[in-house]
Amino acid sequence: ISQFWAGMDSFLWLIGEAVFHMLPVGICWSVTKKMGTTQMLGIVLGLTLVSGQLLNAYSVASTPAAEIPKWDFGFIQVNMIGYQAQVIPAILAAFTLVYLEKFFRKICPAVVSMIVVP
Repeated sequence: ISQFWAGMDSFLWLIGEAVFHMLPVGICWSVTKKMGTTQMLGIVLGLTLVSGQLLNAYSVASTPAAEIPKWDFGFIQVNMIGYQAQVIPAILAAFTLVYLEKFFRKICPAVVSMIVVP
């Protein structure tokens, strides 16, 4: 393979991989946009689902169970695993965000709404 095509393959792989790794960002954004709530919160939620602090979803199978990082809340432990290229968890998280935002906007007075509801 020539150096040009090897470079082209590497470049196109970057674009293709980025689309699937960051899929939850686009999904959360589009759900919040469609439901008429704050789109920036959807983007932040999507970025949180694919955060670099979480274990990459593609690395879970090759990581021993004892080495998967966990949040320890004392009464429960939660695995720190990201949601790269996951559609259903992103949709469920976005719908939860939408309904929580609408709930808090409805019950909060306008004076404190800017603090409680971003």
